Amino acid sequence: MNLIHEFWKQFKAENKLAPKTSYYEAFAFGSNPKMADDLLDLVEKGKKRATTSCLLAYQNEALPRVGDYSIVLDGKENPRLIIQTTSVRQMRFCDMDFDTCVKEGEDTSLDSWIHHHTSFFIEEGKQSGYVFSLDMPILFEEFIVVYHPQNPNMKGNNNAENYS
Repeated sequence: MNLIHEFWKQFKAENKLAPKTSYYEAFAFGSNPKMADDLLDLVEKGKKRATTSCLLAYQNEALPRVGDYSIVLDGKENPRLIIQTTSVRQMRFCDMDFDTCVKEGEDTSLDSWIHHHTSFFIEEGKQSGYVFSLDMPILFEEFIVVYHPQNPNMKGNNNAENYS
């Protein structure tokens, strides 16, 4: 069995979740291994509590929902922790404000967030078949860490909550 499946199976057993409980996705933050590790580090430090994605990138995929579990991978695609979505909000890129973007833990100003996310979405758009624009729809997803076996003292750890 692969590592992701075993990681999920261990989480479900430790939290006494129903056998058919599934996760939304297994993913790494960012677009490359270094970015994945850097952003994972921010989550582990409790600084990153949200992420932004372009709605146009989902195409025929299901959108994240409150209560969804996701497995976060490191830059080598190893499962490291499990998050649970606590809020999903759709907005236009140009409507982002500092109080919202600061929850991502990556930037210290709205201008910095705009600069970094513009670059990211331009590149992602080239690969995913959409064109970046200031009024494109984005999803802002907040989450909590519910499982982190390497750091059991992490706040919110091993406390799977039901947001359904």
